[in-house]
Amino acid sequence: MKLGPRKEMVFIVSAPSGGGKTTLVNEVVSAFPGEVFRVITCTTRAPRKGEIDGKDYFFLTEEEFERKSKNCEFLESTRTYDHAYGILKSSIEDLKKKGSLFLVIDVKGAKTVMDAIDTISIFVEPPTLKELERRIRGRMQDDEEELNKRLQVANEELEKASIYDYNLVNDDFSIAVEVIKSIIIAESFRRV
Repeated sequence: MKLGPRKEMVFIVSAPSGGGKTTLVNEVVSAFPGEVFRVITCTTRAPRKGEIDGKDYFFLTEEEFERKSKNCEFLESTRTYDHAYGILKSSIEDLKKKGSLFLVIDVKGAKTVMDAIDTISIFVEPPTLKELERRIRGRMQDDEEELNKRLQVANEELEKASIYDYNLVNDDFSIAVEVIKSIIIAESFRRV
């Protein structure tokens, strides 16, 4: 699939934990090979089963993350669920030379990026909080306390959905993918 004349767009996709944002973005990016790329986020959390360093996240120690932070290497960084997350400026600069980018970040980080650079932002909502809880439980990685934290944060994030350019409900994965692909195509032809 080929995009229009507008290149080097920066898309932000946010969703509550378990909302499907990373899976959606990975599927969308694969539809635009060589034109759209996902920026890999740095984190201090341990890899989940099946996650690969440099593909899913850059897994850093607290010390490495702190050093990068002190050196102002992050466009944005935040602490969520007792772990640090951040987007390296160099990742954005390097990938932007190749095409358009997707940042998969939480609401706090998204607001920081929206204030810093020109972006197109998409908020992905779960169909219901009950469904979100089911998805989080399906990961089988969080205890009850962690699950309750994630659901509380999800409620707070849902209240901020209005700051995004686009909002969609991820109740059918294939439709959500097509909606995001349509946004990319439309934006690539938008006059600025």
